[in-house]
Amino acid sequence: MRMDESTNYYAILGVLPSAEPVVIRAAYRALALRYHPDTWVGDPAHAERKMRELNEAYEVLSQEAGRSDYDIRRQKRGFEEYEYENDQTKAAFKNAEDAHSADWSVALEYFPDLSELDSKLRATSIRLAFAFRATILETKSFEQRREVATELERQFLQTYFGTNPKILEFARNLIARGKKPAAKELNRAVAVLGDNVDPALLMNRIREKYLGEEEAAAEIGSLAAKLVNWRHVSDAIALVKKLNGSVQYGKERGWLGGKKDITVRCQGKARTFANEPDMVDWVIYAIAANIEEAVR
Repeated sequence: MRMDESTNYYAILGVLPSAEPVVIRAAYRALALRYHPDTWVGDPAHAERKMRELNEAYEVLSQEAGRSDYDIRRQKRGFEEYEYENDQTKAAFKNAEDAHSADWSVALEYFPDLSELDSKLRATSIRLAFAFRATILETKSFEQRREVATELERQFLQTYFGTNPKILEFARNLIARGKKPAAKELNRAVAVLGDNVDPALLMNRIREKYLGEEEAAAEIGSLAAKLVNWRHVSDAIALVKKLNGSVQYGKERGWLGGKKDITVRCQGKARTFANEPDMVDWVIYAIAANIEEAVR
């Protein structure tokens, strides 16, 4: 049996390293159908090359002894490298899923919540959704469908991001939001530093490197909405300062004191107010309203 541990046979079949044999078999059948000379529309040389790759991958992964030996060799290489799915991968697995479409439609009639579970997994990975469909249909595990979905997602995330619950939740969120470079960086950091590293250290660095401007904008939008809803003085001041502005209270004035002028400088505007309610109104209508409009 030809085997090359530097070749990712799981990626060739588009399955997870934790995939059950039924999923490996289903993936091979579906992809072999796609690239078979009788069904392939395109460059024959490309289809021939893909079929050679598929046959080699299936030969190794379909036999328990060969797969075990292959896994042992690959484990010495550390974490799997996370690669986000490109259009070619998505197209291949869309066709692979078509092979199950008739059976899946029948299953949905009796277990409609399968659609919700499938969509949630698809937001993370089309390969993960395919593994879910194949596992459910091949093993008839309909009563355990939620447990199957949860376990497949756990295995997928742990393959690339370790076992720390906080890091896994962060990875899930990054992938769902389409933050592919950030997810790839997280995978690389865990591979180098290990998953026993302080999760806050990893998450804060990746937020700073990839999400800083976006998260700052989200925080400003949330603060503006809160100010509009509750009209608190503290929220008005916090919003102005978050926008690199300033709020200055002047000296007490009046016969008995107790009254202070309030000067606000923000986004090139400057106004002085005799009381806090007037100041809050101005921040809402001159600053917060524009932010809410931009967010919408």
